Amino acid sequence: MSWLQNVARRLIKDYKICNKTVLEIGSGKGEFLATICEMGENRGIGYDPAYVEGRLGEEALSRIDFRKVMWNRDHGVEQADVIVCRHTLEHIPNVLEFMQDIRSAIGDKPDTLLFFEVPDTDRVLKEGAFWDIYYEHCSYFNQDSLCTLFGIAGFEVLECWLDYDDQYIMLVAKPANEALKPVEISRDQQLEDTIDHFRQHCAAMQARWSSRLEMYAKKGTCVMLWGGGSKAAAFLNYLDKVGVVRKVIDINPEKQHCFIPGSGQEVVGPDYLKQETAEIIILMNSIYRAEVQQYLDSHHYQFELLSVEQ
Repeated sequence: MSWLQNVARRLIKDYKICNKTVLEIGSGKGEFLATICEMGENRGIGYDPAYVEGRLGEEALSRIDFRKVMWNRDHGVEQADVIVCRHTLEHIPNVLEFMQDIRSAIGDKPDTLLFFEVPDTDRVLKEGAFWDIYYEHCSYFNQDSLCTLFGIAGFEVLECWLDYDDQYIMLVAKPANEALKPVEISRDQQLEDTIDHFRQHCAAMQARWSSRLEMYAKKGTCVMLWGGGSKAAAFLNYLDKVGVVRKVIDINPEKQHCFIPGSGQEVVGPDYLKQETAEIIILMNSIYRAEVQQYLDSHHYQFELLSVEQ
């Protein structure tokens, strides 16, 4: 949550998003929309068919109108000053049509600001992070391809940077006077080399973790994962054929007592470690290593903490 607050604070400061209307496409539980509305005294409109009521307080709800539908051009943007779309674009089948629909909906309002956030594929390829490849993702972006998409769709990119330990691409744009003309994209030898590296490194990572899990199974080692999101689902369904990972730990109470799709491990809270003597904990996102290690140390747990990248 503190990271979301930092992102919202930066956008509000750098782009003067105060007393504005912020429309978010794919608003999820509404955490980011609520944060940027509260910090900047903004009004919010959130579109997400999976929105669940009851997760935000009355103060946040008083500022935001949630619509439990998928956004399309027929809904328009209701003269929104800012359009936000975080970790949704990669799930859209036809991204150019989607971006052109947004540009059409904005119409003649050149000061409209856009903030988009997607995973960075360059990092996935360089690290061989096969656990970040999901069937739900229709498209994968690096900074160049994302900026090109926005240009062709009729937007001027104001800023594009990496954040969240360089895992995410963050992009700010506004409507351009003219759309860039589509150009023939030449072969990117550097990208092709990175993809070849991914093939080799990915196979090596999968083989190493398969061997480890089989060894843990033979020894009867108690293994758990920390982080019950999509990374865990991809990792376990790729590799844990022997069923050595007993539980998946997650601090989000909404995930606890649910199960990982496919592989079937139950998701439990950190308190579960009081009753189960784990020997190995595999951390699915190394950005939380210090936080998780501090929690383990504070409870005097003597578990070996391994990052999935190791």
